[in-house]
Formats: sequence, C-alpha cells, structure tokens
Amino acid sequence: MNLPGSQAKQAYAKSLAAVEYLRETYGMVEIRQMLKLMATKPTFSSILQQELQLTYPGFEAEVTGYVLKRYGNS
Repeated sequence: MNLPGSQAKQAYAKSLAAVEYLRETYGMVEIRQMLKLMATKPTFSSILQQELQLTYPGFEAEVTGYVLKRYGNS
C-alpha cells in the first residue's frame, strides 16, 4: 500500500496480468471462488495450491508465460 509511484505501477501491472491470466485460463467462477477463500485462508499460496494445484513460483511462471505469449517481449 505504501509503495513509491514506480513500484506501485509495476505492482498494479503484475496484478492485472495475474487476474487476466486467471480469467482467461480458469474463468470468473474460479476467481470468485478464490476471492471467497481469501476470507478464510491465511495465504494466497495456500489458495493457489488448493484451487489450482500450483505453487506460488509456478503461478508466477504461468503468468509470465501468459504475458509473453499475449504481449510479446517488449
């Protein structure tokens, strides 16, 4: 929440890419389910493991691959 401007922009872009990936890969139903679980699960990593069978590093790799495929290397 208290990131400097440039870091905040980068964090926002990464978050947006992650949500786009989730929506296109798993759909809005899964996103809604994950949001509901956020109220009861201690970490996003545990939600990823439970819902998508992904580790956090695996999720980051999937999102990076999605961004490169969709938007290229630039």
